Amino acid sequence: MKAGENDVDFTGAEVALFVFPQQIKSIQDSLGNYIWSINTKTLNDHKMLVLTTSSWFYNPKNDQVLWGWLTHEILHYLGIAGHSPRNPYLFGLEENQGGISLALNGWDSLILDWLKPADIYCVDKKNLKSVDMTLVPLEREQQGIRSAMIRLSETRVLVVESHRPEKWSHGMLPDFQGVMVYIVDTSNDTDRTGEMIDGGNGDDGSGKIWTKTAYYLTIPGVNHPDYFKPSSDTSWGQKFSQNIVMLQGEFLLYDGVKISLVKAGKNDTIRIEKAG
Repeated sequence: MKAGENDVDFTGAEVALFVFPQQIKSIQDSLGNYIWSINTKTLNDHKMLVLTTSSWFYNPKNDQVLWGWLTHEILHYLGIAGHSPRNPYLFGLEENQGGISLALNGWDSLILDWLKPADIYCVDKKNLKSVDMTLVPLEREQQGIRSAMIRLSETRVLVVESHRPEKWSHGMLPDFQGVMVYIVDTSNDTDRTGEMIDGGNGDDGSGKIWTKTAYYLTIPGVNHPDYFKPSSDTSWGQKFSQNIVMLQGEFLLYDGVKISLVKAGKNDTIRIEKAG
């Protein structure tokens, strides 16, 4: 910032993004830090989020896009912890900006107050009655319910969402589709220890070793083939068990709630009811 202070007036800025040439070698890892005291000709003890590209950012193995990475980091700055749901963490901009979906998941959107009432279905478990609804895939620009949430307790919420390879997906295989369910527990922070080696260290992403704020639930009794993108060579790992993906006719039970996918097509129709 010192080098640029003669050319750029940083007065009032809250975020500074430095985009270096793709050939950059001297900066190996991208900077995304909140600097507590910046002093230039126009700034005095100023606080600012500073982001820089790097050789890591431009490495094709990391599958980054500038707008996605920038938005991901700014959302951290706005208070979104992100990096969950896990197992895998490939289905949301704040889970992983190098994942196969760059849509913002329903939980993060709710925290940011970026959902309209028509975008979400919410119910307390004690008031739950059998209900069918059609979901809009997170990656599609379409009006309708994007997330269904069932409040289980003061800290736990079940979230149901649909996915398709559409506008806001990122390299998602063209035949991928389905419903995914995750449990959010706000009493847990997401411990990012070992996040690059999920499953290879005794932790399957559900918090067995390191706690997670949210993780995807496995569909019981299914044996779906693994998701694998042959052309992908990403350090994030574009391979995961699709037993977390609900297909037509399948269901799961969790804490007295039954969630079923009753019809699949352009959109997914789900049924939510009390179990038993």
